[in-house]
Amino acid sequence: MPGTGGRLTMVSQRGTRGHFGGFAAILIAALLVVLAAAPANAAKDPGEVTPIVTSPVPQKRIVPVRGSDGRWHVMYEFELTNSLPGPADLRSVTALNPRNGRTLLSLNAEQITAGEYLHTLNQTSATTTVFEGNQARVLILNLAFDSRRKVPRRLVHRFVVDADNPFGDKQLATFTYDAAKARISTQRPPVLKPPLEEDGWLASNAPPGPTSHVNAIVGLDGKLQPAERYAIDWIQIDPSGRIFTGPKTDVDSWYGYGAKVKAAGKGRVTAARDGMPNQTPGTMPTNLTFDELPGNYVAVRMKGGYTAAYAHLVPGSVKVEVGDKVRAGQTVGLLGNSGVSLAPHLHFHIVNGPNIFASDGYPYVINRFDHAAQSNIDALFAALQGEAGFPTRDQMNPEPRRRELPLDFTINDF
Repeated sequence: MPGTGGRLTMVSQRGTRGHFGGFAAILIAALLVVLAAAPANAAKDPGEVTPIVTSPVPQKRIVPVRGSDGRWHVMYEFELTNSLPGPADLRSVTALNPRNGRTLLSLNAEQITAGEYLHTLNQTSATTTVFEGNQARVLILNLAFDSRRKVPRRLVHRFVVDADNPFGDKQLATFTYDAAKARISTQRPPVLKPPLEEDGWLASNAPPGPTSHVNAIVGLDGKLQPAERYAIDWIQIDPSGRIFTGPKTDVDSWYGYGAKVKAAGKGRVTAARDGMPNQTPGTMPTNLTFDELPGNYVAVRMKGGYTAAYAHLVPGSVKVEVGDKVRAGQTVGLLGNSGVSLAPHLHFHIVNGPNIFASDGYPYVINRFDHAAQSNIDALFAALQGEAGFPTRDQMNPEPRRRELPLDFTINDF
């Protein structure tokens, strides 16, 4: 009946309000008990004092790459700044997997300087782990894993720093804290063809060494920019183990000079320059503008948003123009010595963006090549003096490789 239904509804509403009212009263009473039990001077944690603060050097995605040593490499950098007016000493850095606390890399102060992991902002290796007041440094790290499945998704880094406590007694203290978090992508690097042909190509200034191109970090557009993180300088070695015969200052004396430079992937030319002169081999030019550093070069935008840079080409050899479509394996120019170049070579790198200067240096793998030998920087120094610093051809034992990135001072056949 209508009258009865109305009364029932009203009773139900009053009952509901009664239940919520009773619950609220109990909750308030419990809260008062907790507040009464809390110390009068209780306060929120103010945070942890961290003398050296960290910020990542820009990298849209940290992508693992399989190197020619068979390991998966993860490369990244942090800008470290001493936030104190006095000195702070970085005693150790440890990379950890935050999921299980496992140590992935641990470096003490001596190892940091000996391995040249710490760099000044003018691209030189730091000789000490002591940061003067308000001073900044770049920490360059490379983690290597035996298999891709062992690469963690996240990283955190533990810092141990000795410095005067800026508060309280202001005495020397040791600060241990976790900072510098990083996320590792599950993406795979692009697969490219070799940018050159023939045998005996030395991967110079190649990853993962912290003193290679990864150290070529400059301030662009208001941030540190490592466009050359995975760059390689390709120098050709003749069968006798030399890189030049004849007058050192003559570009034609160099074995690889004039080699055909091939597009590593299909795409469209977004930048190209020709007409800059060759430099005199053996002398590094110092009067070039930033824009002139690559000399004669070609940039090709490829599928996936990657751009390839081919630099230091022979004057008059650039065979493409802006807007041209190129196919993988097409000749875009000849290996030369223009721009900021000490000796004839091809500078090659990939960025994850449209600008070969102001985009992130990005890893890649070469679809197929032969790993012929492993060399070292001492052999290169000897070869630059005209000696047969490298193994002769009959001393090499080429091994086929697939989808790997040639690493520093490897000798490769294409």
